[in-house]
Amino acid sequence: MTEAEVRRIIKEGESITVEFKKSADEITKDVYDTVCSFSNREGGHIFLGVKDNGEIQGVPSDAIDIMEKFLIVIMKQIWISQTIQMRFIAYMPGNRTVIM
Repeated sequence: MTEAEVRRIIKEGESITVEFKKSADEITKDVYDTVCSFSNREGGHIFLGVKDNGEIQGVPSDAIDIMEKFLIVIMKQIWISQTIQMRFIAYMPGNRTVIM
């Protein structure tokens, strides 16, 4: 996904398949709730480091690897019998990183 596509999606706002989470340096419970909702539908995109209003607050660069690893470990524990495809993309608008 290109920077322009990410910016377009963020500008369009949240929808049934797009969810923003401000999770700046940790994976919060509402992220897991969204993963569960998306897995029961047609999937979707979760943007970490973006507030509900579309403002990009970013994820600190030193938290990116930890957040991605923690999310993978927890998802494997929760959904052992279900296939969930996860893809992490770090997108950096200016000096702020968004994990999608």
